[in-house]
Amino acid sequence: MGHTAQKQHTVTGHHALNEWRHNVDKLNKAQNADAERVQKVTRNAVEIRRIESRSERIKQFQVTIRQGASIKNDKGVVHSNHQMAANLERSEEVDFAVKAES
Repeated sequence: MGHTAQKQHTVTGHHALNEWRHNVDKLNKAQNADAERVQKVTRNAVEIRRIESRSERIKQFQVTIRQGASIKNDKGVVHSNHQMAANLERSEEVDFAVKAES
């Protein structure tokens, strides 16, 4: 009878070990999913920051264009607007370059 109890105990131990392995597996999967989520959020945060900084630059350009437009000299205005457009274009190229790298 004692022998049977011993065998029963071994089976229970084996079952517990399997359950433990299963739980560890589940935990690992959950951690991996979390890591992926964190990566995604980080990527989004980087993207948001990039967009924010871009819209800041655009605002800055708009302000400068307005200031340029307030100059009475027509040539100054034209130069100012063209300069801003060129700067904006250049900043877009930089954005694309950054995107291509990431």
